[in-house]
Amino acid sequence: MSAVIPTEEIYIKLQKAFQRFNDELFDGKLSNCVITLRANKKTAGYFYKNRFGTKENDTLCHEIALNPEWFGITENIDIYQTLLHEMTHQFQYEYGTPSRNGYHNQEWADKLESLGLMPSHNGRPNGKKTGQNMSDYVIPGGRLEEIYKSLVSEDCIVTWYDRIILSSNLSEPLKESLEQQIKHIQQSGIGVDKLQEKTEIVKTLSKIEIIKAKPPGDNSEKNKKKYTCPDCRNNVWGKPNMNIVCGDCLKRFILQDLIYN
Repeated sequence: MSAVIPTEEIYIKLQKAFQRFNDELFDGKLSNCVITLRANKKTAGYFYKNRFGTKENDTLCHEIALNPEWFGITENIDIYQTLLHEMTHQFQYEYGTPSRNGYHNQEWADKLESLGLMPSHNGRPNGKKTGQNMSDYVIPGGRLEEIYKSLVSEDCIVTWYDRIILSSNLSEPLKESLEQQIKHIQQSGIGVDKLQEKTEIVKTLSKIEIIKAKPPGDNSEKNKKKYTCPDCRNNVWGKPNMNIVCGDCLKRFILQDLIYN
């Protein structure tokens, strides 16, 4: 039995999902891009135009970044939901009329909805469809849900995640409990309707402040910062460099002055 190669497994599956979405949802019109994993508490993902170049010629390539810190505390479909969200930004850049950086306009919203994702500022029904800080939710029976089910049947699901959530400031029993709950989320099937049943991890994480260790010499300001949930828009205040998970939405809070792409 050959050894698992995590790099290959992760990126092959993400590339396969990108290609499937491109072929079936965008008629193969999107250019190839570089898919990266970037651990960054600011956002679940982003699209960055012409981020990469090559030393061989003048070719430029877009980047779609996904945050692996979120992989462990959200349902599997959320990874592909974020991927499609950012691919829609790419489509608009290549064929439409994007607005200012970070803003989600009506053109983008209409395209996303046609692909099976409903734009919503709070990630719930009846949310605003356009704005600077936008989320979305899966439309039951929509095109994304259909393709996702086929990816599940082909075992094209990323199950690796960044374990930073199992911070060293937690007790060993709690770490073990969280990891088991994370594995349950990753292995619990399709679970496309995240507006309904919540797992026990929500109750646990909503009571825990998960803070990354600061690097040596870090002299971050001591003033309290305002953090906002990108889905329900609830606010909390706390010290800089905090990682906080919303107990209602399973989304990480972001700094108020940061752009959610």
